[in-house]
Amino acid sequence: MLTYDTPDAGAAPMKIVTIILLVLGALLALGVFLAALPWIEVAVLNSFFAKEIATNSDLPWAAPGRKARYYSLKSWDWNNGITRVPAWGSNSWRKEYPLDTANKAFAFLEKHRAMNAWLAAGTFETYSVYDQRQPGDVHHQDDYGNTIVTYSQRVAPYRFFIVSIEPTVIVMQSAPELPAWQEEYVQQGYSRDSRWIRWYMSLPEQQRLPDLVWLQNPLEFGTELPRGSGWKWFSPDLEQLPTDLPLVESGSAVIPLKHGQLKFRPSESGWHVVRE
Repeated sequence: MLTYDTPDAGAAPMKIVTIILLVLGALLALGVFLAALPWIEVAVLNSFFAKEIATNSDLPWAAPGRKARYYSLKSWDWNNGITRVPAWGSNSWRKEYPLDTANKAFAFLEKHRAMNAWLAAGTFETYSVYDQRQPGDVHHQDDYGNTIVTYSQRVAPYRFFIVSIEPTVIVMQSAPELPAWQEEYVQQGYSRDSRWIRWYMSLPEQQRLPDLVWLQNPLEFGTELPRGSGWKWFSPDLEQLPTDLPLVESGSAVIPLKHGQLKFRPSESGWHVVRE
C-alpha cells in the first residue's frame, strides 16, 4: 500500500512569520548601525585621520626637545551634530583633550585629599576617586553599583601652568588673593567688572583652559612662566603631590623625569621652561 506524507498545515504560516521576524531584525540592526554611524565615523577619523592644526599657542612639552602637537578632532552629539574640538599630544596616536589632561591631574589631588584647605565654591557628583572613603564623604550607589561621591569644586590660592603632558607636570604660583576675588565676584552678582573677571580676561585666551569640574581657577599652559614667588609643582603621572619648586632669578631649577628633565631658566619676563 502506498502512503503519502500529508503537508503540515502550519508550516507555511511559520515560514512567513520567520521571514517577517528576519526582515524586522535586519531593519532593526540597520537602524542601530545608522544611529551609531556618526560615532563610528568620528572614532575612525580621530584614530586614523586626526588633522594636525597650526597654532600660535605656546604648547607644553611632550618629549625632550619636542613640544606637544595640536590636533582638530571631530565630536558628535544629538544637539550639535559633528563639531571640531582641539586635542594635544606627542603624535596622532597619543593625544587627548586638554580638559581631560587637567581634570585627571586634579582628580589625582582629590584622591589624596590635597585640596581640602582650598575654598569650596560649589559641588558636583562623579565616580569615586578615593581608595578609602571617610565618614564625612557624601556618596550613594548608582544603578550599576558604582560609588558616586559629592565633591566640592575649589578655588585655589594659586595660578596653575601645565608645562608638560608626557608626563603631565603642573606648576603652581602662589596667588593668595584669588579666593577673595572669587567670593567678591559672587557677592557682586557675577559682575563682569569684578577683579576676578578682570584678571581672568587678562589671561591670553589661547594660553588658558576654561573652568574644570574640580576647580574654578582657569588653567594656563605653556613654557613661559611669569615672575612671582611661592612656586610648587605636582604630577599625577609621577605620583608626585605638590612640592616646593625653588625658582630664583640667580639660577635654574630642575624637575627630574623618567626620560630627561624640565629645567627652569630665568628670563626677562620670569622663567623659561626647557625639556632636556
